[in-house]
Amino acid sequence: MDKKTMNDEIIKCYETEDITALAKRLGITVVNLRKKASRLGVKKSTISNKIVDNKKRCACCGEWLDINNFNKDKYQPNGLDYYCKSCRKTKPQPVKKTVNKSVTKTVNKSKSNSVRLNVNHKRLQTIIVDGVESRICKKCTNTKPLTDFYEGKGVCKACILQAKRERLKAQKRG
Repeated sequence: MDKKTMNDEIIKCYETEDITALAKRLGITVVNLRKKASRLGVKKSTISNKIVDNKKRCACCGEWLDINNFNKDKYQPNGLDYYCKSCRKTKPQPVKKTVNKSVTKTVNKSKSNSVRLNVNHKRLQTIIVDGVESRICKKCTNTKPLTDFYEGKGVCKACILQAKRERLKAQKRG
């Protein structure tokens, strides 16, 4: 297919036809199709925001409903919300995680994901021994209650104080 016919076909069909089907029909990749359409100034139309015969398609449930079923939204191009009133009322249910809290509880040092590797590191494992929340000290490897630890630390208070004393002695010596 020559360049001129391909461009005419993109201008004619890009807004309405499925991108993958059009790319397959033209014999190019979807990425190249998007690039060509962008260079030609053609944009994909949003079906969910168009009003046809006083009806609009809900972006959530996908049904064509009367425009009275949509809330007003002054920030949208046509002045109506993307979701119908019934879809807007139903709030998404939060995902519940089932964790056996009586055995082990994991505390994250930082609440957000690690910036460096995009991995959520689980640290400072808290265990329950005889009904008391405890933690294993990383330095002396003894199991001690949480009251013997500073918040967010993996080393017990006694080990921290001992290390501090050793540092001060080393500074005084030399």
